[in-house]
Amino acid sequence: KQWYQRRVAITAGHFWSDSVLNIEVTCGSQKTEENHSGALSVSRRLFSLVVRESIYLNPNLDRNGIKGKLEPSGMVIVTTSGTVHRNSHFVGIFNQAFGLLRDPSVNNNYRIKFTNLSLRSADYLSPSQSNVYSSYPSHLASSTWR
Repeated sequence: KQWYQRRVAITAGHFWSDSVLNIEVTCGSQKTEENHSGALSVSRRLFSLVVRESIYLNPNLDRNGIKGKLEPSGMVIVTTSGTVHRNSHFVGIFNQAFGLLRDPSVNNNYRIKFTNLSLRSADYLSPSQSNVYSSYPSHLASSTWR
């Protein structure tokens, strides 16, 4: 499992103190955004998505689903795409990008500087399948992400 899928592993220690999380949720023609800054705020929001809202991000683990790039500055950009599930139901797709920098104060290990998470509802599926989305947390997109 990936670090963001393990419920106990999301801590402020994974993030730089000035890290940023941007979440964009799209449902049909409606779009909402959330912005969080600071290691504690970012880690709490990601933890909340996984634990309190029961969101499971299932990344596509093949070469089209996860990509990485090392910038000349040393920043590593990792992108991943996949499906979003809640309570064993498919509810949409996601794209996420991470910017990682080495931290010399912790043995040069990487910490997350930023992450951008885009969630898109599956409302483009046939109407007969729409009943499975009613369990999705409605507050993420002004009651429109189902």
